[in-house]
Amino acid sequence: MKIVFGAGVKGAMTKAKKVPDIMKYRTIALICLFISIPINVINTGSWWLTIIGISLLAIFFIMTLTLWKCPACKTRLPLRFDKEKDVNDIYRCPYCDTKFIGGEIID
Repeated sequence: MKIVFGAGVKGAMTKAKKVPDIMKYRTIALICLFISIPINVINTGSWWLTIIGISLLAIFFIMTLTLWKCPACKTRLPLRFDKEKDVNDIYRCPYCDTKFIGGEIID
């Protein structure tokens, strides 16, 4: 267990439980999505661009459907993407209300 100082109310100690860093997986999946869309749009018949674009899109869907789950309740998280809240921020599971960031569940 890692103890985080200053994360609670007025500097109280809170314990953070270590879990897989799903925000890192989500960032990688979104990068694959955002690269695959322009590749597929600007493709003018080149077979290797088609393979790269479809492969990146497949990587996005596989990572999202297998790894984008709440570490506490194991429920698949929503696929929607909010650029203001979801990337590099504390994420709150809409089902069990667990907060997590950087591979840690915050109490």
